[in-house]
Amino acid sequence: MSNVGDDVLAIRGAVLEDPSAPYTVVTEGGLVLAPGATTTFLVTFSPVAVGDAFGRLLVGSTDPDAPEVAVPLSGAGIAAGLTVTPDDADAPVQTYTYIGTAELYGSNLDTFVAPPVDRVDVVVSLDGSTSMEDELEHAADDLLALALADALADALGAGGFDYQLAVVVAATGCVAGETPFIDGSMSREAQAAALATMVGAAPGTEAEQGLDRMYVATSAAYLGGCNAGMLRADARLALLRVTDDADTTYGDWSDYADAFEALSTRGLIAHAIAGDYPSGCGDASAANGWYELTVATGGLYLSICEAERASQMEAIAAAQAAFVSAYDLSAWPVPETIVVTVDGVGATTGWSYDAAARSVVFDVPPEAGTVVTVEYALFGDCEE
Repeated sequence: MSNVGDDVLAIRGAVLEDPSAPYTVVTEGGLVLAPGATTTFLVTFSPVAVGDAFGRLLVGSTDPDAPEVAVPLSGAGIAAGLTVTPDDADAPVQTYTYIGTAELYGSNLDTFVAPPVDRVDVVVSLDGSTSMEDELEHAADDLLALALADALADALGAGGFDYQLAVVVAATGCVAGETPFIDGSMSREAQAAALATMVGAAPGTEAEQGLDRMYVATSAAYLGGCNAGMLRADARLALLRVTDDADTTYGDWSDYADAFEALSTRGLIAHAIAGDYPSGCGDASAANGWYELTVATGGLYLSICEAERASQMEAIAAAQAAFVSAYDLSAWPVPETIVVTVDGVGATTGWSYDAAARSVVFDVPPEAGTVVTVEYALFGDCEE
């Protein structure tokens, strides 16, 4: 890392985004860099299993334009093995003894029953601060109401999904209006009217604390009070932050991620529409914390400086539709050995394997009550 500025740059730390990733970090050189000076971070890879291993190194500094830089890490663990090439022409067949035990392959079978209707709960945290006035001026018919309602209805409603959507603006964390969510049973007109009420709530002084406001809105106290019914334990959860400011929440984003993940037994995905990461765009700043959350959950981080808001909403809805069509596997498979059956019939098409999420994703969700099985080989472990 180099200091290309004109002032002293302090490195606040270099840590692994996921402490359980098979990497270790050693800092070489000073943590306070004069202009033109450099420092080095040594990262070592120590795989504990066969297969790809990914991670990210998060480097924090006093750089006002990029207070945190994410460096991707990747490595591949290779199974132990023994290769011998005889060099004795008189004895072309030779016997060697390898001391130790090894299981080259195991197998696994995951069985799922397609739910009657796959549920999705979407919670939008909208920054209602003064800097968002231009965005909020057209919120009812552009940013959220019709664009998002249409996108969700098209992508989720057409797929037979049971969805709920709420928008949190007020500093209190309560959703404004008579009901804390809209759903697919409402007409487009009713959806638009309810969303307009939600986004019109007074933001208060904590509008830029997006992670904290989302945490408050989804806390047990609020879900048992003003936001009752907003989330369902058996629904997949999607979070969306819309802002043009950096997040001023105190604390680490990963602590909030743990709290959000505990809200659903079906999985979490987070999205954001904010200033370009890491340096922002125009007058908009990057949404620190939210960027890391989108990466960790496989969501989308989109630019608020992009004028075509409807297309962004469609992209988020499409990502959400793919997310609810996923069946998470219980172990890491050898991808080329995956065999999928639907009600006992082999399915060679209509699905794909998402290695990052360790899941089988269907192009069209199986019908309710369908039994889906996924059988696959496992990478082996070797012991001396």
